[in-house]
Amino acid sequence: MRPGILKTAWALALVVGFAACRCGSGPAASKDAAYYDGGLDGHTDAQPPGDAAPDAQGRDAWADASPCDATFIELPPDGLSYISVVSNWGRWVAYDYDENEGDPYSRADIYLYDLQTCTEHRITNEPTLMQWQPWVWDGRVVFGNDLDQYGNGVLVGYDISTSTFTNLFFATSIACLGSMGNFVAYAARPDGQPSASHNWYLLQIDSGQSTLLQTTEDGASSGGDMSETHFTWPSLVMNEHEGIHVVELATGQQQIIQDSIMSTYPTTWGDWVVWENWDTGLPDIWGVRLGAGERVHVTDNGAYNGYPRLREHLLCFRTTLWAGGMGWDIAIMDMNTWVVRRVTETTHPGYSCAHAHAGWLVYRKQVRQNYIGWDKIYAVNLVAAGILDDQGRVIPE
Repeated sequence: MRPGILKTAWALALVVGFAACRCGSGPAASKDAAYYDGGLDGHTDAQPPGDAAPDAQGRDAWADASPCDATFIELPPDGLSYISVVSNWGRWVAYDYDENEGDPYSRADIYLYDLQTCTEHRITNEPTLMQWQPWVWDGRVVFGNDLDQYGNGVLVGYDISTSTFTNLFFATSIACLGSMGNFVAYAARPDGQPSASHNWYLLQIDSGQSTLLQTTEDGASSGGDMSETHFTWPSLVMNEHEGIHVVELATGQQQIIQDSIMSTYPTTWGDWVVWENWDTGLPDIWGVRLGAGERVHVTDNGAYNGYPRLREHLLCFRTTLWAGGMGWDIAIMDMNTWVVRRVTETTHPGYSCAHAHAGWLVYRKQVRQNYIGWDKIYAVNLVAAGILDDQGRVIPE
C-alpha cells in the first residue's frame, strides 16, 4: 500500500553554500606523518581480489568461508567480535574487526569480503593501533587510521584492484563517515578539544579542500549516510541546528529537512532523504523528496520500524511487523512500488541494515553480553531468494 503523503512545506529549510561554511584545510595535523611507508605493515605485497590465494593461513590471508551458499552467506566474523561499521557495494563488503575478543576498545583492522567468491581478505595488519569505520564504493575502501597513541590520524584510500593505499587527509582522531566518488565525509577532533568532541567535515579528494559541516557545539552525532549526490546526518541537541541535515556534494548547499531531535539514522539516495522518526514516541520511518518537498510516511503499517538504509530504489529497514512487538525482522521495500518483503526468517532484537545493492542485502546481528555488543554479518542474494526479480524489483508475496 502506498504511504500517505503529507504535502506540506518542510518544517525548516536552511540553504547555505560553501561560502557560508568555514572552509579550509580542516583540523590541523602533521603532514610529515607517514602511513606505513605507503603500504601496510606486513601487507605491502597483498594480492588484489581475484588473484590466487596466498599460502599464508589465518585471517590475514584469503580464506574460504565454508560453506559458501549462493543465497545466504554468513561472513567470517564469529560473533565474538566488535564491529563498528559494515558497508557494502556490489560484490564487496567492508568491515572493521576486533580480534581481541572481549575488549571493544582495543585495536581493530579492516577486512574486505568478496560475495562472488566467498573469500575474506584482511587489508590492514597493524599490531597496536586502530583502523576503523571503512566505507566501500566502486573499487575503493576509505577508512580512518590512528598514526600514534596521541590521536593523530589519517584518512586512507585503498584501491581494491591493485591493493595500494593513498593517504587522503591528516587530522586528529579522524573517522570516515561516508565516501562516494570525489567526496569523503569525516569526523575529526578540533585542536585543543576534549577527546569526545568531533566536528564533521566534507573532503573533496582531488583538491584536498575540507569544508566544515557542523561543529561539536551544534551536536554533530553518529548515524550519517552518503549517496553519489548527497550526504545526510542527524543533530541531536536542542538548538537551531537540531534535526536531519543534508548537503549536496556538488554545490555544498545544506538543508535542515526535519527540525526535531527525535529524528535519527538518516539515509539518502537520489532525491530521497529517509530517517527514523520518534515524534509520536514510537519508531517509524519518514522521508522527504528533495525536489518536490513532499513529506512521506514511508512505513505506515502500525508496527515499530527503524534504522532505514537506502540505496538506489531499495530501502532496507528493521520492523516488528511480523513479530508482534517481540523482536525485529529485516525487511526490504521497493520505493518505486512500495512493495515490502520480509528477509529474515526469525526475529532478533539486534538486527540492523547495511545496504541493498547489486542484488545483495547485507545486515548484521548484534548480541549483547555483559552490556557489550558482539556482531555477526550476513548477506542475502535477494534474486536467488525470490525477493527481487531480474530487473531488481521487489516481488509481491
